[in-house]
Parts: sequence; C-alpha cells; structure tokens
Amino acid sequence: MPPLYCPCVSPIETLRYGPLADQVIDLTFPTTATGLPPLVVLLHGGFWRVAYDRLHVRVVADALTARGYSVANVEYRRVGGGGGWPTTFTDVAQAVDTLEDVLADRVDLDAVAYVGHSAGGHLALWAALRDRLPVGAPGRALAAPRVRGVVALAPVADLVEVDRLGLSRGAVAELLGGSPATVPERFAATDPAGLGAPGATTVVVHGQVDDTVPIAVSRGYRDRTGVQLVEVPGTGHFELVDPASAAWPVVVDALRDALRRQGASAAEVVCADAAAAGPRLGPFDAILLDAPCTGLGVLAGRPDLRWRREPADVEQLATLQTRLLAALTGALAPGGRLVYAVCTLSPAESDAITAPYAVREELRTWPHRGDGDGFYAAVLS
Repeated sequence: MPPLYCPCVSPIETLRYGPLADQVIDLTFPTTATGLPPLVVLLHGGFWRVAYDRLHVRVVADALTARGYSVANVEYRRVGGGGGWPTTFTDVAQAVDTLEDVLADRVDLDAVAYVGHSAGGHLALWAALRDRLPVGAPGRALAAPRVRGVVALAPVADLVEVDRLGLSRGAVAELLGGSPATVPERFAATDPAGLGAPGATTVVVHGQVDDTVPIAVSRGYRDRTGVQLVEVPGTGHFELVDPASAAWPVVVDALRDALRRQGASAAEVVCADAAAAGPRLGPFDAILLDAPCTGLGVLAGRPDLRWRREPADVEQLATLQTRLLAALTGALAPGGRLVYAVCTLSPAESDAITAPYAVREELRTWPHRGDGDGFYAAVLS
C-alpha cells in the first residue's frame, strides 16, 4: 500500500524479532530526514485479541512518518492466536529490545516514544515500566527502558478497574487467564495503575465520549499516578487513530510535547514549493537554504556534470536561486539568520545572488587549494 499522506514516506520494511508469524514489525522512515529521526514505537489495540492487528493503525504510521518520525508498527501474539499471558508481554518486550539493537544507526535512540491505542496504550505504558516489574515477571528489564516519551491514546490503563467493569466481554480476564482474586501475581506484573507513572514523560489522551474505554479509566489512572491527561471534547474511541479527524492534531501535539519535555523534538515535514510558500511557513529564527545549483564545484566526484551542464543552466538556476532567497528571507523572524549555500564556483550563483542582502559572513572553498570541493556559503540577516 502506498503512503497515504506524503511522498516523504519510505516503503515498508518488515523486521522479524522472532520466528513466529506475528513476531514482526513494519518499519517506515521519513525520506526527507537530514539526520537521525526520532522513533515512534506504535502498538495497536483491539483488546489484545487476534481479530485485530497492526494493519488498522497503518494509517497512523504513515501520518507520523510524513511528519518526520520513523515508525515501528509492532505486531505481537494476541488472545486466540497464541497470545495472552505471558506471550503477549514477552513479545512486546522482545520487539522493543530488538528495535534498540537493530536501529542504532538509523534512528535517534535518545528520542524514542512509545505510542499505543486502547489495549496498545496499556502495552505502551507497561513497556515503559518494565524495570519496575516484580522479579521473575515476563518481560522484566534490569534497567529503565530507553524511552523519552509515552503517549497513551484511550488506554486500558487500569486492568483491575477494567476487569471490574467487564469491558469487551471480559477481555482482561481473557488476557491474564483469571481475575485479580485468582491470579493476583499476573495483575501485579502487568497493570500500569499498580506500577506507578513511567519515568518517561507520559501524556494520556482520551475522548470525553468514548464508549469503548470510558474516560473514567484514564481519570482514575491520572489520579493514581499524576500523569498528564488531555481530554478531547466530543471525541470517541477511534477518532484518536484517524489522521483525518478533528482530534488528530491533539495526538500530534501530545507526541511532540512528550518528546520536547525530555529535550528531544521532531521536525515537522512540509512538502511545498519554498519559493511560493516560504513566507507563509515562517517566521523562523534560522534557515538553511541549500539551493539547487549547477554543481560545478564538485566535478571531481560528479564527472558526468561535464556533459550534462550547459551555459544556459547557470542563468536558469540563478533565477531560481534568486526567487528562493527572496521568499525565504521573508520568512525570517526579526534578528534571524539565513545561510545560503551552493556547491558551485560560478559567481552568478554565489556573490551575485547574495549581493543585494546584508551579508554577515562568507565562506568559499576552491578545489585547487585543498583536498575538498568547491563551495560557497553566506550568512545573511
């Protein structure tokens, strides 16, 4: 299936974290990222039952990837398909650990968020608390998980209370194989409400008219743990995983807030013509304009340019560079700075472009005066 929201989403890569059919993770990466992107570990809901799988949150994965996040859409064994106690929990733990090992050079492991919906919200909270599980509990970690933020969407955050309510025809009893009275040790090892707030910044988002998991569950969890609860008026259960809904911006803001408060932030990717939309996107304190150019400064590494470039290209690209620079200087905040950069030796694409502006600093490198290529950069204000 192609990405639904932006051409900036890579094709799906499937990662196996075990030999079984459900021990897989769908990975998507933002194709426009300039550095290591933050990672969202996405856990789907469905009251832990086999009838529901990761495909129903694929649209969420696409939408978040289009915003600059890498997304790991985790599948796990579920009740009716080999899951339940303890395998659902050992699968989630193994998946999270595998991601940390495999993606170390592809994502920013200091900017990891667990995001889950409904039963997946329960699993996201639980995964962030693995170091607090009783000794010998399935999935227990010796150290705190490497996660900066948790965003739990309409989570089944209090297993004892949800079992008491009998939600979804006794889904909690199916998951754990009994009640708090008959298997208390299983509740002690899996119930976020009894394990305290995660060490990572945690934001719970819940619709006020949710009739699948009542908002009272999240209010009680907030009262017990002190985590932040964002209530969304007029919103039910499934709008929180619908990027076309009015509630979706609340989810995006919660994720950004959860990561930012821990010192990490995700870039919002916007696919647009900078020459036309530049001023409307600002204001920005800093802008890097890595402008399209003839590339005449990098002929050593791109010898094909000798035959592809024509004299008319310089004039055409200089016209585009002029338009881009004019648009983006208009997007600068007061006191902001813009860096204009090109990999060419042509004066028409460098000095001539920046001459009308207040140039604070200039840098030019020449291939014959060192081992590098030819570049021009100027800091404008």
